Amino acid sequence: MRGRIAILLILGILLGLYLTTIYLDSSINCIFVNNQDSKELCYIDKAKKSQDTSVCYDLIITEDNRDSCLLEIATHSVNLSLCSDINDAEMRNGCAIQIILDQEDPSICSETNSTGVRDTCFWWIAKFTKNATLCENIESSLKFHCFSEVSKEKQDVGVCEHLDTTHERDMCYLISSETLGVGACVTIHNNDIKYECYINIAKSKKDPNICGSIELITKRDRCFAELAIQEQDDTLCENIADFDYKQECLNSA
Repeated sequence: MRGRIAILLILGILLGLYLTTIYLDSSINCIFVNNQDSKELCYIDKAKKSQDTSVCYDLIITEDNRDSCLLEIATHSVNLSLCSDINDAEMRNGCAIQIILDQEDPSICSETNSTGVRDTCFWWIAKFTKNATLCENIESSLKFHCFSEVSKEKQDVGVCEHLDTTHERDMCYLISSETLGVGACVTIHNNDIKYECYINIAKSKKDPNICGSIELITKRDRCFAELAIQEQDDTLCENIADFDYKQECLNSA
């Protein structure tokens, strides 16, 4: 009888030690960390391993650390909707972008109720997959940036035609000109934006012939002046029609 009791007692002690080990291996061991920030970093590590968001909400006081805790769980569990619970806007977007770039799957964009995160999701995937149709799912002003970026990446001005207004399309052509060159400038309706496009291309390609193709004298003069100053080449100033502007260019180039 006594032997049986002794065995049961030993088994009880061993079971207690085992359960204590498991318990101490969980978030309870973080309690013994004195420094609050270090303690919360301990909780973040435990939450990441257990994928338990309650640790972030119940045990972490500091808002930045709580956001970091949610970020760790969201990115490791590929849970885009959880990114929406992050308070800091920069970290929230960073959370979404990290998941998006890892997955490149547009279906995950619909997992969140946050319009901002959802729009950002479609924008990034559209840009990296060069899929303009995904831009149609965007509800905010990011739609313009989405079409513009895809147009630039695909080197296809036709993508800009999906935008609603002439101004948006013109600005899209302007952005696309970074990769398409003067061909994009030709499609611009607004003259001010068109001339800005020519000037930008002339400076990026360091080509004064593009300046010479600008019909409006004041814009042509400006193009030669800015290119001359950029390249520190005062001979380009000689192409400027306005005398005072030419002298100013010669003094600056």
